[in-house]
Amino acid sequence: MELVTKPDLEEVKQRWNAFWEGEVLDRPLVCAMAPTVTGVPLVNISKTRYWNPCSGHYEAQLDLLDRWAESTLFMGDLIPFVSPDHGPDQFAAWMGSRLNFTADNIETNWTDPILESWDDFLPASLQRDNEVWQSVLKYARLLHERGQGKYLVGMTDLHSHLDAFSALRHPDKLCLDLYDEPEQVQKGCAQMRAMYPEIYEAIYKAGGMSRETGTICGQSLWCKDRIAVVQCDFSVFLSNEMWREFALPGIREEIEYLDHCFYHLDGKQQLTHLDDLLEIPKLDGIQWLPGEGQPEPFDPSWRDMLKKVLRAGKKVLLQGPMDLATVQSVHRDLGPQGIVYVIWDRTREELEEIINWLGKNT
Repeated sequence: MELVTKPDLEEVKQRWNAFWEGEVLDRPLVCAMAPTVTGVPLVNISKTRYWNPCSGHYEAQLDLLDRWAESTLFMGDLIPFVSPDHGPDQFAAWMGSRLNFTADNIETNWTDPILESWDDFLPASLQRDNEVWQSVLKYARLLHERGQGKYLVGMTDLHSHLDAFSALRHPDKLCLDLYDEPEQVQKGCAQMRAMYPEIYEAIYKAGGMSRETGTICGQSLWCKDRIAVVQCDFSVFLSNEMWREFALPGIREEIEYLDHCFYHLDGKQQLTHLDDLLEIPKLDGIQWLPGEGQPEPFDPSWRDMLKKVLRAGKKVLLQGPMDLATVQSVHRDLGPQGIVYVIWDRTREELEEIINWLGKNT
């Protein structure tokens, strides 16, 4: 497999393969983009990433992606990819909820809660003729065809089990249901977990993923087998006891299904669940996002926690607008092994300096 946008693809794949084996070839992994022409902004593919496929404007988004691929440098270990996502809560939409946009903001969408009664809604199931589900598969096939030699098709975000029920029911009501109807919630979560392999494999097939292409997900993580980022953002509402009862079974099951995975630890409130996560043998690593109003994930205030993750044998993904001084500080404190830097808002020259420095100081 060759990508004109990534001439060093084979070298990058070797670096990723070593990363999953717990080895460092020459430096930590760095994923970043920069425009081919200095001073020209990157083509913005995010604004319409949901709107165009949701409204059937596939060609408009594909044309935009052509411009993006042609005018972007995919630096370090970033393999260019596009995921056929339709929205953060698309998992809930695949079970019948509607995706909504506002006239003044088409960059994201939300779903209408439709779960009024657990008795009436269960069993939870994938609606295979669902308009949004069929659109995801169609878009994945179109991306595979149009992206040949330019970019890979990535795995979608999969906000499953409690996150999906939070969208279907409403977070406040779901919190009450954990007390009032725990058996129904457990039953629904078990039914939803059973959908995960079918959903993953259908997107994998539609996107033309294989052992040759490998798989890549929204956080730029690539492996030769099956990968995804597992998450449960609803966990910020849960005590340790309720987390272990309602969230952890689904997280464990998804991790067991995948060959490699990171957990999306989103919000300082989720730190109370970190010890449980670190005890899961097949979990590869943690993507740390402290949440709104908190210091950046690479801030020194989080270093002790990140060292704890690394001591547990897990890997760490840090993202944000890091400059050379920040990377040097992280590198001194955490070392090179098991670290992924996902860097944005830096020039080509700044990124080259970071990558070169890591290569010389690893």
